[in-house]
Amino acid sequence: MGKLSNAIKKSSVLTIHGGADKTIPFADAHEFAKHIQNHQLTVIDGASHNYDKPQHAQQMIQLAADFMTAA
Repeated sequence: MGKLSNAIKKSSVLTIHGGADKTIPFADAHEFAKHIQNHQLTVIDGASHNYDKPQHAQQMIQLAADFMTAA
């Protein structure tokens, strides 16, 4: 991951991880944060991998929208 992540220099990256995600280990999200510049990691407590609960899906959508519209 190191070589590829070092190539990301001009972009900002947002990772939104469900706190109850059983599909992708939480440690993977931390690896991204360690290796990718301009990386923001946000965890939604209690959210599954698919953000099945409406409140988790809404949080994810709001976080993504805020990230994309930030200056």
